[in-house]
Amino acid sequence: MRFYGNSTRSQCHHSWELIRRLKGLFILPWIVLGNFNKIVHLSEKLGGNDRVHSDMRRFGETINDCELRDLGFFGAAMTWNNGQDPPCNIQERLDRCLANLEWKTMFDNSRVFHKDFFGSDHIAIQVVLHFGNYNMDRGDNSVRRFTFEPIWLSKPEYKEVVLNSWWQTVVCGDDSLLAENLDACARLSKAVARRFLATFQGKLLVCRRSMTGDSILTQIGLEAVIVTPKFSTRRPLLGERRIRSKGLRMVSGNG
Repeated sequence: MRFYGNSTRSQCHHSWELIRRLKGLFILPWIVLGNFNKIVHLSEKLGGNDRVHSDMRRFGETINDCELRDLGFFGAAMTWNNGQDPPCNIQERLDRCLANLEWKTMFDNSRVFHKDFFGSDHIAIQVVLHFGNYNMDRGDNSVRRFTFEPIWLSKPEYKEVVLNSWWQTVVCGDDSLLAENLDACARLSKAVARRFLATFQGKLLVCRRSMTGDSILTQIGLEAVIVTPKFSTRRPLLGERRIRSKGLRMVSGNG
């Protein structure tokens, strides 16, 4: 869940109440990341006046009450910079990633990276997920990542794949089955993809065989059409050249 904390001190309690309410709505693996506009320790600020201790305490209490844990990070410690030159420069760690135990267990060994500012006063944060056998870090090619293909939605049976994958969670109400069901959905999706590819390759082979003999692929400019001599008496135009390749007779124009 992406979160933005109120930057006005007198209104911060609304942000903490919102997180508490959201925590009570469900019991699922949960991650909260974004700009909280508050720090937890004085060590998370460089320059300027010290933060008010009561504000830091309330933020810390909210984190503990919601059973969230800081995921840590790799990179620069401070996520916000006011862009001023010293001695007016102020830097703080206002952005962070928090998650509950269920999320940390599901995405074990996941990593949070503090990237660059890219023209903003806040840095970009990247969360690299390691889920079961699927390593979602593009830099690690040891395990092939699962990728959803929109074309699967065109297959009528794919709806049943998704429903069957999640039915056990709906019936049992067991949130611990989430990781197992995601894995099952991925496996079944790949099976649908293999069947679709086999069907497509079969149709392609039939098309290739049907186009042998007298079938002519005529391509003029950017337009391509299939012409069968039985229905066409046009003679090849001057300048057209014929190329025979794999049983196909191709005719293309010169400009």
